[in-house]
Amino acid sequence: MKLYILPLIFILSIFKLEAQSFGGPTFTFGSAVVPSDSVFCIDITFKDFSDLHEIILPIRWDAEVLEFQNIGGLEISSLDLTLEDFDLSKSDSGYLVLSWKYLNQDCDKVTETLTLGDGDPFFSLCFRMIGGFGSFSEIFIDFPPSNCTDCIYPIIYRPLQDVLCYDIGYNEVQGLVSNSVKAFEINISDVEAASGDAVCFDFSVNNFDDIQVLEFEVAVDETYLQFDQIQLTNENPLNLQLGSTGNFGLPNESQNLKLSYYDQNLNGVSISDSSILFKACYTIIKDCIPSKVLQSSISVLEDAINFEVYISDGSDQNNSIEIAAITRPGTLIVRECNPIGIKINPDCGGPVSLGEEICIPFTAGDNFEL
Repeated sequence: MKLYILPLIFILSIFKLEAQSFGGPTFTFGSAVVPSDSVFCIDITFKDFSDLHEIILPIRWDAEVLEFQNIGGLEISSLDLTLEDFDLSKSDSGYLVLSWKYLNQDCDKVTETLTLGDGDPFFSLCFRMIGGFGSFSEIFIDFPPSNCTDCIYPIIYRPLQDVLCYDIGYNEVQGLVSNSVKAFEINISDVEAASGDAVCFDFSVNNFDDIQVLEFEVAVDETYLQFDQIQLTNENPLNLQLGSTGNFGLPNESQNLKLSYYDQNLNGVSISDSSILFKACYTIIKDCIPSKVLQSSISVLEDAINFEVYISDGSDQNNSIEIAAITRPGTLIVRECNPIGIKINPDCGGPVSLGEEICIPFTAGDNFEL
């Protein structure tokens, strides 16, 4: 029996969910939590599929966690895909390539293109979960290093004026599949304020279940934010501590803000979804700009060596295993400066009698420009 998993969209993760950021289509890979040895299928969907005539998508996953089974959904694919459109020769190693041309047109002889609706069927990837409890794998579009001479790169062709073979790029939402354990989530709140304001970002969590170890570091744009302090909530669900012997490494010239939590009992700790672990507080030091809103972000470093989330494996020894983790960055909006306005100078003149009609002249100030 196969399990068909609908796509779940994660905004950002310890993995790089958006590999590219262009004006082309967005490809979304489904995500799932499945048990050991189960066979399941992940749907791939798209949006903004407009006036395209050729696609090349190299797709990769961890073959030690997921064993490829087959391509699914071809009978309902809106692109009329067949197995001949896929190179499966390296699927045992966690890699395949989709190559599709509309009406088999070579890109320099295109006369017709294809436009499809958002969410129309594309295809599915079917796997068997062969990784151990808590193991996980990304599923994503492979984008090799620029210096690779024999690699296959993603291509999305759309005619542009006189250029028929124009690669418009793509956006991507990667998939994440894990064995029996939901991915741990860190969410950072959004803030809108003015230059010079003191602001705090909430760090909340979901799927904090039987966690033994949690370590991560936080990155901000230091031209926008200057660190002030850490605030702990009254609930303080992990009993985090401040000070030199506490759970936080405060930012300085050589390091970012860091959190390090360790369950001394090794039993693992569970707390409710949306619980706030702490608040990171800063002063906005970025100068505002008249008539322009500025934007920055605060995030957990994706490639931080010490981003670790461990849970108990459920055995009597409470052995630790690493699990998947995803994060949602916070957005900082710096409001535009209050406009100075046009200066107008009234001339109220001298004293007048009660009931007397008067006229007050107004003259333009020194910034009256139209």
